[in-house]
Amino acid sequence: MRVCIAYNSTKGQKIADFAKALGKGIEKQLSNSVVDIIDIAKDSDKRLTGYSYIVFGSEKTSIFNLKVNKQISHFLKNCGHITGKHTFAFTSNGFNSQKFLNNFMKTIESEGVLLKSSALISSTEEAEVIGSKLHIK
Repeated sequence: MRVCIAYNSTKGQKIADFAKALGKGIEKQLSNSVVDIIDIAKDSDKRLTGYSYIVFGSEKTSIFNLKVNKQISHFLKNCGHITGKHTFAFTSNGFNSQKFLNNFMKTIESEGVLLKSSALISSTEEAEVIGSKLHIK
């Protein structure tokens, strides 16, 4: 099974670290899976059509800005056929994070994916546990 973790990190390394920890957890759960981690800012032309399960991660651009980064919207429109794919969304835990996550999930769902679950993540350890318990089929 091919799993993709696509994330967008605008300020710092936190979301990238969470993406890597989620990947470790998924690999523990599914020993025969291939987990690719994509930085949306660097690989904006990457196609996600061949993946069975997709994890999306992003963070707020500022403490009060709840809008989803335009890079993510652009990436989703150009990442290939993802309609009907099972997905998971995450962001870092903090002030107004749940409201941002709701906006992020709406953006992802607008592309026709099946959003199975989401999470606010506080640490890399938590991210790895979440990855090991995701219901990936």
